[in-house]
Amino acid sequence: MRSYFILVCVGCLLAAHSADAGHPVRVDADVVIKKMQQRAEQFEGVDISWVTKTTGGAYALATGEVKLLPTFERVRRETSRLRFKDSDCYRFDHTRRFWSEDREVFVTSEAINVLADERRYFFAGNDLRHPSLMISPDNMKPGDGLSNIYFTVSAVSYWHPVTGLPFDAMHAAIRKGGESAEVREVECVLFEFDGDHGAKHRLWIAFDDRLEALPIRLVVQFKMATAQFDWEYGQTNDDPAVELIGWSHKMTGLNGKTSTFEESIVTDWKRLDSDVTCASLKPELPAGTMVHDYRGPDNSEQYILREDGSKRVIRPGEYDGTNYEELLKTPGPNEAADEK
Repeated sequence: MRSYFILVCVGCLLAAHSADAGHPVRVDADVVIKKMQQRAEQFEGVDISWVTKTTGGAYALATGEVKLLPTFERVRRETSRLRFKDSDCYRFDHTRRFWSEDREVFVTSEAINVLADERRYFFAGNDLRHPSLMISPDNMKPGDGLSNIYFTVSAVSYWHPVTGLPFDAMHAAIRKGGESAEVREVECVLFEFDGDHGAKHRLWIAFDDRLEALPIRLVVQFKMATAQFDWEYGQTNDDPAVELIGWSHKMTGLNGKTSTFEESIVTDWKRLDSDVTCASLKPELPAGTMVHDYRGPDNSEQYILREDGSKRVIRPGEYDGTNYEELLKTPGPNEAADEK
């Protein structure tokens, strides 16, 4: 594990016409956007791990709708690992441990999100239920939900397109200019722009001599809630490159009270092994996994993977959510026909 020291900003604003807090500031937009694009290239081929502590029970969807987490998930610790080859090839592992009130035991839950060979793989499993895997064409994206927010938050630090940020609107705001501000003793410029679904974005970008064009804080105002993200950076003693070392995510409701707070600390950061391929990132399935393979809107297959590697094919409507064990022990439709 690397040891970091925190960067303290002592520089000046890039091409700023005024450095007083709250005053209009114009920056050299071409230089800033170029730096953002160069940093995005650094996010290709990375292998990142981090731990997260979460307190609270609400999160906001991109539409602005607020969802409440189940009670057992409202205080939890999570570990994550992202192997990001490029926008078309990555694997995100997310594990959390929580207390099950019904069973009165601690439960370990695992989720794996993979994009490989133009298909998405979403694996989920825990100690209390059989594992499952959903496979789909990239344009269908089943299961591509909340868990992805964690790696996109880290990717924001690198301005990578995988974040889904409205970059066109952001670049237009940078060209228009912002106002001077300070966040945690970091000299910044605050830019404002609109996103999807009516979301209002307020973005603080650092213009220190070592943190040039790095995001320090992002506040997204939805209809029913506000999300705030803060990033921290550091350097190793043997590497002058600025790296992300942690971030936080806070949700507040219309009443201004914090409903959810997450704090993440990067535990490992390295380059992805050169021999990693998209195929090697696909999840290895344990016996008993129920697979939902969606090849297209009208073409799908569902089956349970047996110990010997064979498939127990499930007909449409045969699985009702409660008869998993029964299906596993009985022959599938083709097998039943073969036995006659």
